[in-house]
Amino acid sequence: MSITLSINIPSEIAYKKTVAELVLPTITGQMGVLSGHLPTIVALDIGILRIRETLTANWTPLLILNGFAQIENNVVKLVVADYEKILKEDYEKDLEELELISKQLGMATTLKEKFKMSKHFKRISMKIEGHQFLK
Repeated sequence: MSITLSINIPSEIAYKKTVAELVLPTITGQMGVLSGHLPTIVALDIGILRIRETLTANWTPLLILNGFAQIENNVVKLVVADYEKILKEDYEKDLEELELISKQLGMATTLKEKFKMSKHFKRISMKIEGHQFLK
């Protein structure tokens, strides 16, 4: 059996696909989902959503930015603030962005600036982590 995955952002259904397996970045850690999973609602953190179209396929990583997931009857609906595809050709650019944000975080003086830069730092760190799943 397969799972129907949809990723919804505020303005649209941004991604819809039939998959065999996925791993969600929940606020309490990673959660694997296979066909027949128990009905569940979980909060999602900024992190890597890993998707496998078949049980023997390579993982496809997507960066998701907070939200929640509803799992029921082999349908997984994600409602997230946004998501980003992770592409091999962006690796060097992502490393440069991490270096820049690290410097900006170190120079931040107000709590508001530190909070904003910390969120950017986590986003790009997770994106770089997602590159390990690309082959």
